[in-house]
Amino acid sequence: MTATDPHTRTDSAPPAVTSAPTTAPTPDSATRRSGAWRLIARREIVTRGRSKAYRVTTVVLAILSLGAVVAAAAFSGDDDDGPTRATIGVVDLDDATTSSLGENAPESWEIEVVELTSDEVDDAVQNGDVDVAVVRTDDGDGPIEVVWEEEPRFLLDGIVVDALVSVERDARVAELGLDADVVAQLDAPIDASVRFVDPPDDSDTARSVIAALTIFVMFFAVQMYGSQIAMVVIEEKAGRIVEILLSLVRPSSLLAGKIVGIGVLAALHVIIIAAGLAAALAVSGFRDVPLSAYASLPLLFVVFMLAFAMFGSFFALVGSLVSRQEDAQQAILPATVPIFIGYALSFQALSAPDSTLAQISAVVPITSPFSLPVVTAQGEASTWLIALALALLAVTAFLVVSLAARVYEFTLLRTGTRIPLTEALRLLVRPPA
Repeated sequence: MTATDPHTRTDSAPPAVTSAPTTAPTPDSATRRSGAWRLIARREIVTRGRSKAYRVTTVVLAILSLGAVVAAAAFSGDDDDGPTRATIGVVDLDDATTSSLGENAPESWEIEVVELTSDEVDDAVQNGDVDVAVVRTDDGDGPIEVVWEEEPRFLLDGIVVDALVSVERDARVAELGLDADVVAQLDAPIDASVRFVDPPDDSDTARSVIAALTIFVMFFAVQMYGSQIAMVVIEEKAGRIVEILLSLVRPSSLLAGKIVGIGVLAALHVIIIAAGLAAALAVSGFRDVPLSAYASLPLLFVVFMLAFAMFGSFFALVGSLVSRQEDAQQAILPATVPIFIGYALSFQALSAPDSTLAQISAVVPITSPFSLPVVTAQGEASTWLIALALALLAVTAFLVVSLAARVYEFTLLRTGTRIPLTEALRLLVRPPA
């Protein structure tokens, strides 16, 4: 036997090294955790928010909102409680007629009478130095002529005519030798009062203005940014980008991220508009603006967020049914129909907010995003109606998002011809093998 040196290795090859097999990322890897939708949302915010169109739209809305505030402040500077001022030029009138023109005006008017020559009349009226001229023609011997620039000012014309009639009547009473007291009794106004069943006031105007603007804000934001979601889905599907995205995130996370990301961009525009409306209302000359007019603005934002989740999911669903940009308009038509229905019914709510149709449309989830802020601004929405409408809208939005996410899984990778909406919905009942 041969002795073996204990310090000598007996193996001629190094030991084999084994390693765990590596696998490609799968849909169930760590990138598919619940926070993946945040990455998609951030991507949409950064990508779409940096686009020139979005930045220009944001600047334009900010300028318009600021302009609304400035305009409201400027108009509120007018002293509505002060007298209405007017200047009357007179030519060759006697003292009684001249005094009557200044004294015959109502208390809410302040009349200034200035002497003119016959040669100055036309220029004074045309240049706005006087509002109207009263001229005794033929150097004071002819009939009276009233000179306006283009057309009479209704109230001022009445003041001038009443003054001239009063002077002429007094002259005829004196000429006929009638008792002035008896004539005064005959001319005495009747004792009558005026009563309004529903008198208009500033609060009605404020309500109507805010209500009308909420309609256009909701329609603009939902229609424009909902369509953008559909176009983004179609664009990514046509460019096969969606295949890469779905290798990293779930379809539901992809859908949620797009709705949240584009929804944030849309919400910023809604906030800019709502803030401008609130500021304009605050600095305007409206008195006793009801709380409901202000409350409708934050309600508009809450309703918009729920409505955008609902309509945005539907836009994404119909966008996933086509693979070509040419089919986009036809594909998104089903998503725009309920928007236009809600938009049309909101004008009924604007004209008759207490009607049965307006109250129903303020609760039904498809139409409530448009009618609920309108009815609230008009002061015709009770607390329970608002709570019920928001609850139904939230539940409907959740159901539509869930439905859209489910259909999204089946249609997002299908290419070729357009998938009918009915077929996509049937996939929920009979999923593909």
